[in-house]
Amino acid sequence: MQAALDARMAGHTGIGRYVRCVTGALAALPEADLSLTLFVNPGQDVSWVPASPRLTVRPLPRVMRVFSPGEWTGWDKVLAGQGFELFHVPNFNGPWSCPLPLVVTFHDAIYWRFPRSTGSFAGGCYAKLMLRRSLFQATRVIAVSEASARDARALIGVPASRISVVPHGPPALPPADPQRVAALRETWKAPEGYVLYVGNFLAHKGLDVLVRAMALLKAQGRDLPLVLVGKEDSRSVLLGRLAGGLGLDRAVFAGALEDADLASAYAGARVLVCPSPWEGFGFPMLEGFAASVPVVAVDSGAAPEVAGGAATLARPGDAAGMAEAVLAAWSDEGLRTRLAVGGRQRLQAFSWERAARETLKAYAETTARPGGP
Repeated sequence: MQAALDARMAGHTGIGRYVRCVTGALAALPEADLSLTLFVNPGQDVSWVPASPRLTVRPLPRVMRVFSPGEWTGWDKVLAGQGFELFHVPNFNGPWSCPLPLVVTFHDAIYWRFPRSTGSFAGGCYAKLMLRRSLFQATRVIAVSEASARDARALIGVPASRISVVPHGPPALPPADPQRVAALRETWKAPEGYVLYVGNFLAHKGLDVLVRAMALLKAQGRDLPLVLVGKEDSRSVLLGRLAGGLGLDRAVFAGALEDADLASAYAGARVLVCPSPWEGFGFPMLEGFAASVPVVAVDSGAAPEVAGGAATLARPGDAAGMAEAVLAAWSDEGLRTRLAVGGRQRLQAFSWERAARETLKAYAETTARPGGP
């Protein structure tokens, strides 16, 4: 099978990790009869691409910015007449028209549920337009969870017959460095650990609820340190102002971390909180499971599906309930042990090898002809 994949987002966080991991897993499948061409922007870092006869890296003739109108029409000449049997787009920003059968990975319907997450009305309209266009012209939609598949059907109208549910595999972070764990705890003035958040600061992430929950705990005499890991932007500045106004002087905005430091940040945490009321999957939860950190999440979206009973769930928007859940995960040793053990067990349900096999199956369903195999 000759397939092409848009790898321009390989350097991004969540979607980039998906591109890197699923590409490596596809290349490693012993039974795969696959030749996969990865299209990247000129000058893009490709050091992450594993050496494999199945993988070919091909720079585009010009830089095609992600989420720009240039990607609407730029793919036609690149893909046509090259012998490819399908084109896989790992996000909703596919071409306006595609000369090949199209596979689109659908992560979530955040821009449908939370239009403000783009930061502007125009950005929200653009995201919804591209999402609807990509999913409707896709021959096969890969949804990363049952929750995302439900949204694709109910909110966007994609027929169930065109959807394949392919959950992600576990994180691939390096082992934590004990000396670095201790150094981070010292830097963040949290010798016994901290409440950790990992992600971005988009409006739908529920971070205002998390900050208010931590403020409630402080008012109850439990001033727990809070560390927020993620690329800082205007939204993180606003969140910092909210935290300051609520008297949370132990809130640390740590910025984005490289994988080695991120692994140590997880290892040094006492509780991981995933406060978003709606996620299509959620890598941080699996990363917390891998680090044996008790996880508190929200009882909506894909979180219950991914947690599988191995996390404590609070109601969406309920700061008091989240505060109670965080305090229990922090101080109840019996609960902490159950969550840590349960998380490690739950992690075994996720596999990049399985994800690659299901992706290859989706490819085969994309290229199958009526009446064929």
